[in-house]
Amino acid sequence: MTHAVKLILAAMVFVLLFTLGMSTSHCLGPCAQYPDCNGTCKKLSYQIGQCVHAFPNNDFCCCAKRLVKPTIDQFN
Repeated sequence: MTHAVKLILAAMVFVLLFTLGMSTSHCLGPCAQYPDCNGTCKKLSYQIGQCVHAFPNNDFCCCAKRLVKPTIDQFN
């Protein structure tokens, strides 16, 4: 698969996950720092977490649609 095709697919995933009906999204940081991106996002009261490829060679953990406001206890 060519680099351009991978970039287009990554952009499509980002659009589908974070714009269609998702009112709030937030990228936490590199996926290397958040290997369980989905679990981390759910712990922070988001509905979904996904590693999203960003140009040139970085993957970022992004969360979408906050369910409830997190409390300080969730960070301990």
